[in-house]
Amino acid sequence: MKKYIDGYQQNDLPLFNSTATRNEQAKQIGSYVAEFDGKHYDKTKDKTRLTKQMQGVYDCINMGSWKTVEEISKVTGYPQPSISAQLRNLRKEKFGGLDVRGRYRSGTRIFEYKLVGI
Repeated sequence: MKKYIDGYQQNDLPLFNSTATRNEQAKQIGSYVAEFDGKHYDKTKDKTRLTKQMQGVYDCINMGSWKTVEEISKVTGYPQPSISAQLRNLRKEKFGGLDVRGRYRSGTRIFEYKLVGI
């Protein structure tokens, strides 16, 4: 089944194309992000804010090093629960199905995240 976003076949967009570079993908997040959802989601109030959050979290974890939610929050200025939600969103197929890995930081019970691949 082909999926279309703004008239483009989804697989033609770098965000959803596994052969695209990270920079090509990053440029697509703000323009072609799928629709968010949820019980209290209001497109007119929330889409711009959530898209900016997703872009900020993506940019932060795309830097190459492992980062905790707290470290991502310090870089982006976004609240930690929002960062956790955006990390989950980035893994969803409709938002690109990116390979966001998580692991416990060595010697701690604190989880850290990193964008892998491409």
